[in-house]
Amino acid sequence: MENSMSKLFEIEESVSGKLVRILCIDGGGIRGIIPGVILSYLESELQKLEGEDARLADYFDVIAGTSTGGLVTAMLTAPNENNRPLFAAKDIKKFYLNECPKIFPQHCSVDIATKENLDDLVKVGEKLLKKAVSRVNLENEIYETCNQGTNEEALIRLAQVLSKEKRLRDSEELFQDSLDNFYV
Repeated sequence: MENSMSKLFEIEESVSGKLVRILCIDGGGIRGIIPGVILSYLESELQKLEGEDARLADYFDVIAGTSTGGLVTAMLTAPNENNRPLFAAKDIKKFYLNECPKIFPQHCSVDIATKENLDDLVKVGEKLLKKAVSRVNLENEIYETCNQGTNEEALIRLAQVLSKEKRLRDSEELFQDSLDNFYV
């Protein structure tokens, strides 16, 4: 418990006075493959801007998920021996295709984790990327497009914002480290 509390305070101190970037990943059993497809696309856009070593964990202060979203969170944040994420977002799809039948057996899942069903869910994720960005109108509970292009285009814009913000934060930290060393 002490270790998790100290981690909480580290997060608090590291983002003090700054915007906190949170990635929250929903659950949904075998449907967790859909956020995997979308997150893989976002990470690939970040890699175009920052290089192949870019990982989603580099751009968010907190990554959390419920149920199967927790599995995705663990994949995105579990460190390797160099304290870098053990998995890339592109590994999520392969993980779900290979492991879902074991994790979500037919007798305990609403969705049957067959290869065909999982492949269909990958296609759902890919189609969502092509759809127009939309929001739910809370007054009439209807999805309405919001003239921001496709989800794919929105993720490209998000990758650009995350990249610029990370570079700014990194340069501020470098500047602060230089000041600290100068005054020592």
